Amino acid sequence: WIINENPSYLPDTIQTIFPALKLETLAMYKYLNETRTIIENKFNLLIDYEIISTNETIDSLNYVIIDLTNAAFNKLYTQSLVYIGFIERFGGFGRFLYLEKKEDNWEVKGSKYVWSLK
Repeated sequence: WIINENPSYLPDTIQTIFPALKLETLAMYKYLNETRTIIENKFNLLIDYEIISTNETIDSLNYVIIDLTNAAFNKLYTQSLVYIGFIERFGGFGRFLYLEKKEDNWEVKGSKYVWSLK
């Protein structure tokens, strides 16, 4: 999160959005995302990209910014919660994804947009 504060929609309402979300998954989400995580520049993408700090000023409006939280799992690794934000010149969105693992496949069981700009 940009200023290392929990957004107002977390954690009080997240379980009402995803009723099957286990408390342990939510607790792990809160724990993993109390502070920022430094990621390494190990992406193999076919486009030009740059990893920036949330403290940096972006001088160009030609950027697409992707904001991710750490993915949280329950102890059995059968469910996960993650937040994804996407910002571009003309808009963006932020949403939570609730996933469940069935056999060896992860399926999105719930998606909740918490903000959008157009």
